[in-house]
Amino acid sequence: MKRIIPAALLLLFCFWGTPVFAAAPTAQITFVVDSPPAAIQGRTLLATAGAGPGDLAAQTTLSALNDYTATVEVEPGTYYCNAAVQYDYAGDYPVTEQDDIYEVTLQPGDAVTLHYTVWTTGYYETITGTVRNAAGLERIDPPIGFDATATAQIGVYLTAPQGFDQHVMVDLGNQYTGDIYTLDVYASNNLTAYEPAATAGQYQFLAARVAGDEAGRYSFSCEQEVISTDQGTAAFHLTVTDTENPDRELTTPKNEPSSSVLQDETPEPTATPEPAEPETTQQASFLTRLVKQIILLAVIVLAAVYVVIPAIAKHKKEDK
Repeated sequence: MKRIIPAALLLLFCFWGTPVFAAAPTAQITFVVDSPPAAIQGRTLLATAGAGPGDLAAQTTLSALNDYTATVEVEPGTYYCNAAVQYDYAGDYPVTEQDDIYEVTLQPGDAVTLHYTVWTTGYYETITGTVRNAAGLERIDPPIGFDATATAQIGVYLTAPQGFDQHVMVDLGNQYTGDIYTLDVYASNNLTAYEPAATAGQYQFLAARVAGDEAGRYSFSCEQEVISTDQGTAAFHLTVTDTENPDRELTTPKNEPSSSVLQDETPEPTATPEPAEPETTQQASFLTRLVKQIILLAVIVLAAVYVVIPAIAKHKKEDK
């Protein structure tokens, strides 16, 4: 009996002092993009919170699908927060926090909201005074009587390999005014995109690229060098080639682009496959706590099997 009481007290203390599945206290960080410009309506932002270089604590995406607002849970601590437009390698759309808050320190139960602004003037344009893609634009004088205030719809439609579902960005430039537009093309919009309020004039195809295609797997050719918006709407026809499988069957979802497919439409969630988010330290820390709790539970069970139960059996035997 003397051995039973200490063992029982030890077992009780283990259960009382350490709840087996108790959740660690957390804090919250909310990322918000206020008034996103029309130029990024079809784009996604990546928001991150890191505890240090290479130490990613949480990551989330912001898009029209979640009204450019998302909340992540993190353990109490200090985090460096940031947001950026995905695939914007040239920095055409810089993102800044409205109050210049890039570091937050959170206590258990704290919640903080960070408000971001997306700028449509890129780093290149800020430094040089010219649009980054304007280098290849051939400027010409407009005809006499040209109305510089008139607007038109300028667009693009693709012929692409069967099953092509990549996010394509196409740069078009107005040779009269120098205006540059980047159109985002998605499979969900039948590989067609329009800028509904572009300046009227004669347009030149500048460049096209697949988002994230750093290896250059896909190449593009354009049917027209220039087109005019004299009729109020016009579209370039591009053909996409898969250089790894050049014999893939080609298809043109929309031979006649419809003006109802506008640049500011939001693509379907499946239109642009997002890269899988890496495991965050939040998930890792949860697994670490779970493993520790399982080990603790195993120790308790072993203590019961090898200490408490034999002691009880011996006590019964002595009583007999």
